[in-house]
Amino acid sequence: MRKSDHEIRNFLEKDNGAIVVMSSDEIFADMVRQSATKVAGDAGDRLSFCRSCADMDECLDGHAKDKRKSVLLCDVGTGGLQAAGIIRQARISLDAPRLVAVTAETTRDVVSLYYEAGASSIITKPVSMDTIVEKVAGVIHPNNRLVELVRDAQNALAGGRTDEARRVAAHVLRYKRNSPIGLMLLGDSFLADGDDMKAMHAYELAHGASSLYLEPIKRLVEANERRDRAAALFWLRKLDAISPLNFDRKCRLARDCAELGEMPAAREYFTEAMRLGREEGQSDASDRLMDLAREFESVAPDLAETFYATALDKRRHCASDVFLFNRRGILLRRQGRFKDAIDNYMAALRVAPDDSRVLYNLGLAWAGEGHPRKSVGYYDKVLASDREFAASSASIAWNMAGSYARTGDKRTAQALLCDALADEAIAEGERFGAAVLLG
Repeated sequence: MRKSDHEIRNFLEKDNGAIVVMSSDEIFADMVRQSATKVAGDAGDRLSFCRSCADMDECLDGHAKDKRKSVLLCDVGTGGLQAAGIIRQARISLDAPRLVAVTAETTRDVVSLYYEAGASSIITKPVSMDTIVEKVAGVIHPNNRLVELVRDAQNALAGGRTDEARRVAAHVLRYKRNSPIGLMLLGDSFLADGDDMKAMHAYELAHGASSLYLEPIKRLVEANERRDRAAALFWLRKLDAISPLNFDRKCRLARDCAELGEMPAAREYFTEAMRLGREEGQSDASDRLMDLAREFESVAPDLAETFYATALDKRRHCASDVFLFNRRGILLRRQGRFKDAIDNYMAALRVAPDDSRVLYNLGLAWAGEGHPRKSVGYYDKVLASDREFAASSASIAWNMAGSYARTGDKRTAQALLCDALADEAIAEGERFGAAVLLG
């Protein structure tokens, strides 16, 4: 019996282990079944098949309650970015990192993304029974002695015993020369003691020992965040170059570049984040992009407006989308694109015909386009349905009064300006402007 066969049999029969397969591919599922039968005979309830994420979670939770160790073969097909979310979800449910991602995609970017999401190993279809056995055995016992040493060092760090962690890390490095994980543990021990320089040196050595290993670079980002934002951004870009499909990282890169004044790069990363968000197709991605768009409103209004327009294009418009319409319209007005703003607000009126803020903003857009009579037509609707709206803000009252004064309706303008001037925060110059406006 091969060593890999022996390890799987022991895992199932002696270690109270189980293999869980999440796949809708009947051919692959049958191949796993045959592989398990060949190695361990009738696996019985030690081999489970799920067709959905919900079934997978239920199965893994059941094994955890029974204190049964699980190996998960998670078939993500050609799921792309959404598959990374499935892997992250599955990894949370596992008691240990024994997750084999099964995919039909083989590009380096996708593979990097899956490893970063939590995969311990990856199988690319089509696959043989021997490959399945080797991969499953590999996640059961990757390297017993090295795993034990790493676990000892991690436990020492968790307990605040940094000197002990360094001794174990040195043992790891004697066991495997220039081991990236050993250098990582050494860096972690220095970082826990507050010695950032020694920690970063260890992380850089770990990165040099394995240039595609992401964890040392992540640590370098974290360590530099406190002392050198530009250096943190340098390492963050390194991460992106190795694994460029990480949506959260694109958002962070866009934000950090904007904060450091690198607006061309910030625009590029925000655009890439929008593309990844659309491909990921998840509501939380949309929410995070929305937060980022709000931050970009002042520094890159055209880019924020593009996001709002894209978000609206993907929706079946309803009253809850009024916020998006209003944000987009404000940005269009700031750019002097009044006609586009008018079209935007007209679309909003189709789903919220009586919304005071939409009517008011539409009036502003017509005023900006140089049509005060059309502007007051919408202000009339606001005042007819919500007289307090104008009194809620001096700037609202002021803006509405300007259009009424330009159409010769001094009485309405005067009433609105009284509301505006009641605000003690109004500057003296604006008070004089009000007198000029009324003639």
